[in-house]
Amino acid sequence: MALLLTPPAIFSLAKLSSKSSRMALNRTSSNPPNFTTDGKRKLPILLFDIMDTVVRDPFYQDVPAFFGMSLKELIECKHPTAWMEFENGMINEY
Repeated sequence: MALLLTPPAIFSLAKLSSKSSRMALNRTSSNPPNFTTDGKRKLPILLFDIMDTVVRDPFYQDVPAFFGMSLKELIECKHPTAWMEFENGMINEY
C-alpha cells in the first residue's frame, strides 16, 4: 500500500478564495517549496506499507504455534519489557 496524495479530479482554482489563490499562485518567494534554505532541492518521499502484503509478520501465527499456545496465552505469559531490552542490548538470550 502506498500513500500518494493528489488533488481530486474536480479541483479547480476557481473554487479558491482570492486570498488563497494569490498565495497558491505566488511564485515570487525567495524560497520555493521544492528547495531548502541552502538552495538544495528537496526530494519527495514515497512510503510503502508492505507489512502483511509483501512481508508477513510471524508473531501472530507462528510464534504461538511454536510454543503450543494461543496468542492470548502467549501475550499473558511473556515479560512486558524483555523484547525491548533485548533489542536495545540491555539483555541477551542467555
